[in-house]
Amino acid sequence: MNRINWRFAVLPDLGESAAPRVLSSDALINMITVHRPNIAKPTILSVINDLVAISAIRQISADLFLNQRCDPPALPAEAANHIRKDAVLSLQSALYEGGVIHHRQDSFTAVLPATHLKVWDKEFIYLGQSTFEFHILPSDYFPPILGDREDVMDKTKPYPCFTCEKALLDWLFLEKSRNADLPKVNHFDLKKLNMERLFELSARMNLRYLLERFLSQRIEKISSISVAEAVPTPGTIRTNIARIPRILNSLREIWEHNPELSFCEILTEICPRESTENFPKLEDAEWEDGLAAFRR
Repeated sequence: MNRINWRFAVLPDLGESAAPRVLSSDALINMITVHRPNIAKPTILSVINDLVAISAIRQISADLFLNQRCDPPALPAEAANHIRKDAVLSLQSALYEGGVIHHRQDSFTAVLPATHLKVWDKEFIYLGQSTFEFHILPSDYFPPILGDREDVMDKTKPYPCFTCEKALLDWLFLEKSRNADLPKVNHFDLKKLNMERLFELSARMNLRYLLERFLSQRIEKISSISVAEAVPTPGTIRTNIARIPRILNSLREIWEHNPELSFCEILTEICPRESTENFPKLEDAEWEDGLAAFRR
């Protein structure tokens, strides 16, 4: 075998379906030495540099590489579980990937079970151009205790990642902690969430009170914009705010038993007269604005 073929003989191995998506330097060296045993260390480093140069692998640290020959190519987010064992992508990273938030974060956010005893509540690790942010959560919020079902783990990802619903609940739990210091998120696209899954998960995690408070605040925020435009009387505002718990309870009860219903259909169940008056042609994608109108 000539020199050029030997130096790149590992390329088909990297493209195999069973090939690791994230490789340590030891794993990469093992793949290379299969084709050239007893190779000198300087030569191994030269081969690795060649693989990086042709974008077959992407180096994110001295000891960690992303496989770019697999399908799809490995992403930096996948390295979190290799940097900190048992880490799962969650919080802003999972919410952004799911379209629930639209502002891309500067770091990849992951969570760790509390069995990882550390003196910190939050840790930043900087690897090249990538920043990884790790937070501690109770062990009960992880598989296998919470379960490894599709409502917890995002099975569409080739790396450990929580669903958007689980990521939102993690965010709500950590938000109440002063030490977590989560960045401010101004907008959540709630129509991207599976509401039945969200309420069911919140009950299993004992976080339903946080979820209901969060939804109440979102409704109040949306409604306050519409209320300001309508210039209502103070008495009207007090009446609107008082209706929030009733709307939330009705939404929860109907969605839990009828997850297939559209938002318009749910409003019809809650209050037929008002839904007919306020939503003659409402699209589901406009449900947040619709709820503001419903409260007026």
